[in-house]
Amino acid sequence: MDSADKFPVIRENYNFACTLCGNCCSGVQDVLLDWYDLYRMARFLEFENTARLFKAGLVELRTGPEQLRLPYIRFKQRPYRFCPFLENHIDDDKISGLCRLHPGHKPLVCGLAPVSRTIDFENDQESWHFVKPAPDCPGVDSSQVNSLAGTIQTWSNELAYQTRFFHLLYRLSASGKQFADEWFIRRLYNFDCQISFERQMQKAIEQIVQEMGIL
Repeated sequence: MDSADKFPVIRENYNFACTLCGNCCSGVQDVLLDWYDLYRMARFLEFENTARLFKAGLVELRTGPEQLRLPYIRFKQRPYRFCPFLENHIDDDKISGLCRLHPGHKPLVCGLAPVSRTIDFENDQESWHFVKPAPDCPGVDSSQVNSLAGTIQTWSNELAYQTRFFHLLYRLSASGKQFADEWFIRRLYNFDCQISFERQMQKAIEQIVQEMGIL
């Protein structure tokens, strides 16, 4: 949904190798989540539902396009700003460590990095861009060649869920309707961790379609 026109377009291959430096897990970072990200994170933490992520202060809502409320990881602020899922230690006034959610429960935006996707629903198009995970990311200087097609295949299921999430947000935005935070958490961001995500996702879409008449 976000424009990435100012970043280089990836068409086939790109150079990158993660060095596990933790730079993208600290400082001024915005980690946007989709509904499947929430589901996987909550299951990792053994929460009964994804709404607990908000109650626990791990995820927060922020205002996006057309006043839509979107979920982001809430970074810790002390002693430095860093992701709550970073197993960290402080060395020379810098935070480093490994992601507790890696590899099976990390957010899609983190798993894809440095690849970023832009979706244009009006024209039914998508594009892929190279976005540094952090301004000082050493991985962008790597000679390792990665296939865009391979990356897309690796994350195909997650990308499919994200597409449906963004499409629903696009339709909500186009409707011009306004919703309270409680509505977003209850209707879009609350999933039972003991039930199949896909089944719940489809039910959520159908209910919103019926109630709001937006699709």
